[in-house]
Amino acid sequence: MLENNLKYILQSGYTVYTRCFIDDEWLPNTIKETTDNLIKINLNDYYFKKGVMVGDFISVRFSYEESEYILEGEISDIDIYDTYTISIFINNVNIYINRRTYFRFYAKLGASLKTNISEKGTYSIIVNLSLSGLALISKANINVGSNVFIDLFLSSKNLVPISGSVIRKKALNYGYEYGILIADISDTSEVKLKNLIEKLENDLEHIN
Repeated sequence: MLENNLKYILQSGYTVYTRCFIDDEWLPNTIKETTDNLIKINLNDYYFKKGVMVGDFISVRFSYEESEYILEGEISDIDIYDTYTISIFINNVNIYINRRTYFRFYAKLGASLKTNISEKGTYSIIVNLSLSGLALISKANINVGSNVFIDLFLSSKNLVPISGSVIRKKALNYGYEYGILIADISDTSEVKLKNLIEKLENDLEHIN
């Protein structure tokens, strides 16, 4: 059962991110209705084309203040005729408190990941980032606690060098997802990163 504070947050019109297939990126969705243990979201066209079905597992992700929430559940109903919504029965609520100094924005950005600044990096995809950290997906196998060097590609000739440490690692079917805590970034790169985050923030406001 969702606690009252979650029902207060997840009101109609609130933007959340969902993922129904493990290999997919997180997709923006809009809350239509929330009850004690059920969330209704708009039926994203991507899910409609992929052929989601009642009984499929789905995750709902959102941030609020200094906490991040990942709700795990299953699709209990799909309405393609009237409200064009997916109903999700919530089985589990995961709360990550004070894990991030700044709000993280979901993204899909190319990057190079390496453990030695002089070596050739492994192409990776940044899936969210903030001024304090980021998450990326890579085929590189790196241990938690390792120091890493990341070049974020704004374009082929415009890079944002970042150094940090691995604080989280999750095995996927096609590689690993890493949580990176930013340890050092130059003033020039920090300005570029701030400008990028401002753009992502504006895009998010546009979605809302």
